Amino acid sequence: MTPNQDDDLDLMESPPVENSQSEWAGLRPETSAGQLIEENDIPERRENGPGKLENVLTTIIKLCIGFCIGVIVSRVIMNAQLAQMYSEQTEVSGEGEQSLEDISEKMELLQSYIDSYFLFDVDYESIAEEVYKAMLDGLDDPYSAYYTEEEYTALMESSSGSYCGIGATVTQDTDTGYVEIVDMFEGSGALEAGLEAGDMITEVDGTDISEMDLNSIVSLMKGEEDTTVEVTVYRPSTEETLSFTITRHTVDTITVAGTMLDNNIGYIVISEFDEVTVSQFEEVLNDLTEQGMEGLIVDLRDNPGGLLTSVVDIVDMLLPEGIITYTEDKYGNRQNYSSDAEYNDVPLVVLVNGNSASASEIFAGAMKDYERATLVGTQTYGKGIVQTIRQLTDGSAIKLTIARYYTPNGICIHGEGITPDIVLEYDYDAVADLETVTWEDDNQVMAGYEALLEMLGDE
Repeated sequence: MTPNQDDDLDLMESPPVENSQSEWAGLRPETSAGQLIEENDIPERRENGPGKLENVLTTIIKLCIGFCIGVIVSRVIMNAQLAQMYSEQTEVSGEGEQSLEDISEKMELLQSYIDSYFLFDVDYESIAEEVYKAMLDGLDDPYSAYYTEEEYTALMESSSGSYCGIGATVTQDTDTGYVEIVDMFEGSGALEAGLEAGDMITEVDGTDISEMDLNSIVSLMKGEEDTTVEVTVYRPSTEETLSFTITRHTVDTITVAGTMLDNNIGYIVISEFDEVTVSQFEEVLNDLTEQGMEGLIVDLRDNPGGLLTSVVDIVDMLLPEGIITYTEDKYGNRQNYSSDAEYNDVPLVVLVNGNSASASEIFAGAMKDYERATLVGTQTYGKGIVQTIRQLTDGSAIKLTIARYYTPNGICIHGEGITPDIVLEYDYDAVADLETVTWEDDNQVMAGYEALLEMLGDE
């Protein structure tokens, strides 16, 4: 289910509230007893000397005090009226329920307090963003969210699995703030320019990045295809500071990797289901098939999920004709996702654990219901709901949970997960002291490998 960017939702902005000012016609000074003083009640002073001046000053002071008291009283009355107005509105909507009109009224009340009393400058754009986030947070659904325009752009880039940058994997040292190059993709601009793993990035286009967070630094290195970026690094191996002009290229995140184990048993690990995952999986599957693969282990451990359309396309390569999964929304509308008759019928084992979620569970659930594969590992996460993303007119977006999904046998695994055919905890102790861990040291991989050998021996 690909994000739909055509549906525009109007954003609600709180209208500005004008400062309320009371008119005090004929305001007159008061005595200490609170009685109005008429002109002929003021004690008579001698016209000559300081007495007359003292009388004038006293009158002015009393007028000022009276005016200040009047302003304070007006504020109290205004706030009381606003509070009463809000109280009446909430009573109309029913106990424990609030309409959008009620919420708007309270927002105006809160804004009036802020305008009247808040000491510092107010950034209403920041307040608005927090209000939008809070509205989605108020749904009490960890999968529904509001995204600013910048956050939405980053999310779409992440789910596509492609970006345009220098093509390096980096990590940030929290003490120095500098970014270390961990690895570089084949054919990347970073590799072509001469960067090396272990180089510490200190500047990007002349900007000192030591005080910046990692996301901001990565954003500086991204850009349009075939544009350049100047990256300055410190190379610990030679104690040199070097500058490189790097050409940006489109880079596909590697989400699939595969190899051939003993006895022609193929092994494919899928880290997540992005747009690029389908073509990557197909390429690795075909390569192993050409090498004479007789059995296949698909490793979905720690795979958090991804795009529904991607997992459906991948399952279609391995499943005979039939329903892969289906979704139902709040109105009972059902949408089926099916495979065709053409598929690779290689014997299968699927590895799962408690971090295998969402799209991974669609994969595992379909394989289990059709008895197409043997599942090995531990209970899966149990996320059986689907989200969609809608971009708003100002570039921001919302992600909403819109449906439950079901396995081919009609099982919703939300909150439950999927139980493997062979339940086996990962043996951390067996690999704790090993410098290099091979597939033979992984007890869950070995269990899948032995299950496949048994399947092949029965054929």
